Amino acid sequence: MHEIQRALRDATLAEAESERRRLASDARDLVSGRKQLPKQLSVFASWHFEAKLRDGTIQSAKNRAHWLDAFARIFHTELGSLGDLYVDELEYADIAVWRDKVAGWMSNGMPSVRKRDAGTLKLVRLSAATANGWIAILKVICKAMTRHFDLPRNPAANLQNFPTPRTYTREEPNSLTATQTAAFLAKMKADYPHHFAMTLLGFVIGARPSTMRPLRRKGPTPDVLWDDGVVVLRRSHTAGS
Repeated sequence: MHEIQRALRDATLAEAESERRRLASDARDLVSGRKQLPKQLSVFASWHFEAKLRDGTIQSAKNRAHWLDAFARIFHTELGSLGDLYVDELEYADIAVWRDKVAGWMSNGMPSVRKRDAGTLKLVRLSAATANGWIAILKVICKAMTRHFDLPRNPAANLQNFPTPRTYTREEPNSLTATQTAAFLAKMKADYPHHFAMTLLGFVIGARPSTMRPLRRKGPTPDVLWDDGVVVLRRSHTAGS
């Protein structure tokens, strides 16, 4: 036997009796295995991350690093103890407090996590894009936990991203003109001829270096089809591989 208590604010006797029956039903489901006991958010987030690794949803080392960085910030003690709350206790208000503290980091700087800055209390700039990445992963976790535990609501459903300023304008674009491109490639070929082919290919097709590094120019299954004038992009060389 196990006693379960629940405080109900301004509840009628009928509402209290209905809640008692619900708690008794939940307890029977837990004993029978039909329902899982809610976990702390940090515990469920770790389980969900490992599940994504197992089923291949998360594959690249960079994506894994993004998730681990988000975990460090979502469950950062200075930003509030979201990770200590049980999934059925988490409210939008808890997440809103965390978001407000992240906004403070954006305005005033956040503690540096670089090894060389350890113990210096150095503050670094937090961009809206990075903060929105944390929010995106938190929303994925909350959506999964709502579905997994059959919760009545998703506390992060209405969580808003931070506005991101326009980084590039028509007057100051993030691209080279045709004249600048020709000059850059000529200098690249003169100073770094061993990197010229990849650089030129990157300019032409716009592929990432991680996609171009594993290209095979010959062999039984080449990726560069010389006769057809085709480059087949089918692998990625991720960090650490």
